[in-house]
Amino acid sequence: MSEGIRTFIAVELPSEVRDTLGSLQQELGDAHGQVRWVAPHNIHLTLKFLGNIPEERVSPLREGTEEAAAGYAPFGMSLMDLGAFPGPRRARVIWVGLDQGRELLGALAERLEASLADRGFDRESRRFKPHVTIGRIKGRGRGVDMSEPLAKVTFDVQTCVVDGLTIMRSDLTPHGPIYTPLHRVLLASERAEDNNRCE
Repeated sequence: MSEGIRTFIAVELPSEVRDTLGSLQQELGDAHGQVRWVAPHNIHLTLKFLGNIPEERVSPLREGTEEAAAGYAPFGMSLMDLGAFPGPRRARVIWVGLDQGRELLGALAERLEASLADRGFDRESRRFKPHVTIGRIKGRGRGVDMSEPLAKVTFDVQTCVVDGLTIMRSDLTPHGPIYTPLHRVLLASERAEDNNRCE
């Protein structure tokens, strides 16, 4: 029996921003040998992770995402600062934070939660903290001290325009996940004119 389709809803990043984040990963390095960096072409901002869902649930997932996006026009987003969850001294997840667009993304994520809950999808129990994951610590444990590498690296602010959401399929392989867009939902009807857009 099929376990369903592993899915999440994301804001995709333009290639120029992903390339910059890939260079940042190289600059951070991996002195501990325990960091699994996200492949640059896979870097994105997750609004909601759904896990495995039956294929027939993709249609209501699309409808709920479209309903949530309907009241939003494209807006700017800027990536800045580096950090780690739960903290730099015992990092489990290494991330890039947000400045501009943070409040709008939070409101959009909450609207998405409500719209999908109306269609029978589980609500996320944790408060949404908008960030872009660039690395994870391998295995289980108390985490790795990344305070020194994070403090040494400077990161130039990266900006783009959020003009859509993507329902993404995630297939796990021994060589890393493969992400396949299932459906893209635009914010409002107009395309953003800025070529450096997030979608």
